[in-house]
Amino acid sequence: MNAYKIYIVNQSPNVQTFWSFLAEPEAAIGSEVYANSSYFISVLPNIPGQTNLFQIPLQYKVGVSVFNQTVAEGIHITYTQLLNSNLNQSWKAEFFPPAERRGPVLTPDGTATPSTIDIITNSYDKAAEAPNNWYNSMSFGVGSPSNFMGLTWSPDPSMTYTIKPNVQFYIAVGNYQSDVLVDINAISNTSASVAQSDFDQTLSCTVTYHSDGTWSVTPGKPQNGAVTNLLEAHVALSKAHQSLVQHAISTGAASQVDVAKLSSPVEKRQSTGVEIHHQDDQLVTGTVRIESDLGFGFNDMFSEGIQLTITHRHPQGLAFDFSYRGGASSDIIQQAFRAGTEIWFYE
Repeated sequence: MNAYKIYIVNQSPNVQTFWSFLAEPEAAIGSEVYANSSYFISVLPNIPGQTNLFQIPLQYKVGVSVFNQTVAEGIHITYTQLLNSNLNQSWKAEFFPPAERRGPVLTPDGTATPSTIDIITNSYDKAAEAPNNWYNSMSFGVGSPSNFMGLTWSPDPSMTYTIKPNVQFYIAVGNYQSDVLVDINAISNTSASVAQSDFDQTLSCTVTYHSDGTWSVTPGKPQNGAVTNLLEAHVALSKAHQSLVQHAISTGAASQVDVAKLSSPVEKRQSTGVEIHHQDDQLVTGTVRIESDLGFGFNDMFSEGIQLTITHRHPQGLAFDFSYRGGASSDIIQQAFRAGTEIWFYE
């Protein structure tokens, strides 16, 4: 699955919390559409050797939910269903009479127009929503098992919503909240717009927040020292490995080696929690626990813009001690590696 990588560089004088939101699809899906996201990272200003990024898998998702008030800005959304979807897939959204106060049901319903996702609503009395304080909603977006960014709107009965995804993201700073609906127009007017053409061949781009509040977007990873120690180590390891390979080939000991894999994550696991053992101005240590066992040979783990150095693997491979030397506080580390987040492990 493709994962888009948006690197964040903070050139402002203060710590900033950056959020990633999804832009609207190519065709309109409603007169009032709201954005919501759980993708955010807090970034210290101008910290050499530290990388902060959003890794956004292009896993499409469709969802339905209900509220006790009309779909509007400021509502915290909890999904009745939020399901993975592929392109060319059609879904049936069944909404029930509001007086029954039943949650909607989303089920697969065949194929859709090529390169689109269809969501088809049944016939129901939308006018009964207000008297019963039972308002239906529909959502579309992308995300991982632990994070989601997307768009939510109030659907109409007996409609087919044909969604043609638009690979475009907004990077914003501000006091947003996870899974709380916000005005998509307010975001788009004050944020950096990242289009598919802004990514390089590795699906990477860099968004820089300047000290005057303006933005710039450039293809590829950050330059001039903004690459993390993790990535620099991988580059050095790749170069050393290439030299070793060339030597092996020249001596007849090898004929083909895949060097590129050394710059990619080897394994990923879901966190079940993180404990902090020690913290001071120079060092943070602790333990990260994962849901399924992991073998030996890993040096680093990475989640939501934070890289930790592995110092010890516990028996059974379900916990890893770490050390961290950088600008992030223990609170930021606990947030980045909290239970439910996806962790990437590197050799």
